Amino acid sequence: MDAFKSASTSLDILINNVGAIFPERIETEDGFEKTFALNHLSYFAMTLRLLDALSTARHALIVNVSSSHYRAGTINFEDLMGSRNYGMNRAYCQSKLANVLFTIELAQRLQGTHIKTFAIHPGAIETGFGDGLPSFWRIMWRLSRPLRKSPEWAASGIHQAIQEAQQAKAASLYSANGKWQSLSDLALDDKTAARLWEVSCGMCGLPEATLSKGIT
Repeated sequence: MDAFKSASTSLDILINNVGAIFPERIETEDGFEKTFALNHLSYFAMTLRLLDALSTARHALIVNVSSSHYRAGTINFEDLMGSRNYGMNRAYCQSKLANVLFTIELAQRLQGTHIKTFAIHPGAIETGFGDGLPSFWRIMWRLSRPLRKSPEWAASGIHQAIQEAQQAKAASLYSANGKWQSLSDLALDDKTAARLWEVSCGMCGLPEATLSKGIT
């Protein structure tokens, strides 16, 4: 990030794309559960720290790559780091829901600006995502390989969604498998999104008012 800021003062498009899953609970150096830290907090911190560069672009766009698994997620504020009850799938789905909630809250806070944002699930992609899974899940991941698309296919889908968003053709703030879709009720829960924003600011060492609602 520092290298980018030293080389440029303007950013047109920011694509946040991280997806990791861990069989066992792992803590980062900062003491955060690693799934939540990588899949959500990295998006949050990166985006807010690049807002100045995004704001100087004529038309800027923030893309948060999520997953359809967000629909199975819940935000457990009482055990957000999974220290009492960690589950691999539960942690992953929670982090992907956090991506969508962050996108919705961010869109509200960016109202009145020239910066747009949306979340996207590009589909099941052939990557090394499942290599570290336990034996049963690793076998299932390998068996599903014929159903997965190439990274190039995913990139093409993201590019298409970006074009549609820039041309104001996006029908919602979430695209999955090449189609704009409605979001689940939980993803549209304003109270959960606002609380997640506040908690994430605290974890990232950012003031909650870093981007106030209704900013112009």
